[in-house]
Amino acid sequence: MDKFFLILIFVFFVIKDTFAQQQSFETFLKTHLSESFYEKTQLGMSIVDLSDGKQLSGYQENKWFVPASSLKIITSFVAYSILGKNFQYKTHLVYTGNVDKSGILYGNVILIGSGDPTLGSGRWSQKPDMEALLILITEEIKKAGIKEIKGKVLVDSSIFDDDPVSPTWQWNDIANYYGGGAHGFNISENEYHLFFHRDKEIGQKAGLDRIEPYIPGLEMENEVTVGPSGSGDQSYIFTKDSNYDKVVRGSIPYGKNIFKTKGAIPEPAKFMAYRMYDNIKKAGIICSKDAFDQAGSREAVTDTLVSFVSPELSQIIKTANAESINLYCESLLKTMGYLHSGKGRRTTGLEVVNRYFDDLGLKSNDVFLEDGSGLSARNYVSPRFFTTFLYKMVARYGQKEVSDMLPQAGEQGTVKGLLADNPEVQSYVRAKSGSMTGIYSLTGICKTSKGKWVTFCLMLNGSPAKESKQNRKQLEKILLAIHKYY
Repeated sequence: MDKFFLILIFVFFVIKDTFAQQQSFETFLKTHLSESFYEKTQLGMSIVDLSDGKQLSGYQENKWFVPASSLKIITSFVAYSILGKNFQYKTHLVYTGNVDKSGILYGNVILIGSGDPTLGSGRWSQKPDMEALLILITEEIKKAGIKEIKGKVLVDSSIFDDDPVSPTWQWNDIANYYGGGAHGFNISENEYHLFFHRDKEIGQKAGLDRIEPYIPGLEMENEVTVGPSGSGDQSYIFTKDSNYDKVVRGSIPYGKNIFKTKGAIPEPAKFMAYRMYDNIKKAGIICSKDAFDQAGSREAVTDTLVSFVSPELSQIIKTANAESINLYCESLLKTMGYLHSGKGRRTTGLEVVNRYFDDLGLKSNDVFLEDGSGLSARNYVSPRFFTTFLYKMVARYGQKEVSDMLPQAGEQGTVKGLLADNPEVQSYVRAKSGSMTGIYSLTGICKTSKGKWVTFCLMLNGSPAKESKQNRKQLEKILLAIHKYY
């Protein structure tokens, strides 16, 4: 039997096996789509072989779907390419004017923001949280010999524009912790906490115990009621007549203990200026009454006292994707815009992202992006675009490098519950989830039972399911079939 004939036999069986795999999966998909769940729900799907970029299977793969937080994959990986994996944000504590021999500063103390979304967050064990940061700032001012400030304590957020949110975000999102947007200065992920008493009859008004930390000028009207035990946090904060005039509505679940919810600090720079001013005064440094504010324009710096450096970008991305932190990706988007053109705007960042698509050989008009986090319901991406994008990222950076920035199913963040009933498959899946009302998506990389590595994108739009986990279970069935048949 000659060598050529052996090769033909080998090729025949490979093609036969591939065809059988495809037929088995297509049979599963046909049955799956016949479920009543899909009478109204739209499914988009693409599965691509990571060895050659060829699509193994697709369903409405070229149609636009709202991706929700799966969009973070695109923003974060483009930032990885544009900014570099070792990129770090730097926030500078400076002063202007001069310090005389008696320690009087005839000028301002200014904390200059860089757009760092991680500053003061308690999420990073090697970095100071907000309280530790305030102590460090006060110590550095003392070390400089400053005993009195004749000017003001300021925080400069001018690196980004004054519009922290996308105009297409929903009204019931933008005052809540996940919808605060990206400012030129961010602190403690721009979150404050509301504490409620909820040991009351169902339907009665919950008691707002306190708000922490204190935010000067913030007024909160409480309309939250107590819901059934286990009903989850269904409360939302809305802005009323001004940025500091809020009302919280909805319900929280019945319980004996205090219940905590989160809101978005209205002006993080002004808030931080107040906290710095308050700490400095308590440390014995003399300041004029209420001499704190958000900086207007950049001033000539006399000296830099200290700089605070963020974690490296690769770690920021890993955390952003695992925990689905909108602030992180919105900041990355504006940072790309700033470093490209000196304009820290959402729109400028989107221009950078679209140009990067062109560099990859993707068509930027195959997607429509409104933000960097996926919070807008007017982002549109096709499943095929996602899988091609991930294939090209793997081709450029290697599978391990890309996989390390995607959360592990069953272990991390928003996909910790993914495939909970199939732990033997969990270890083979790295994926980013996305969800909002009527929408659920899973995008990532999977090793199949036959040893093939694939990238996949599964998106549901228009689902009538009342709970996100119902949508997740539908996509888990498809993900298990991908693992089984390919």
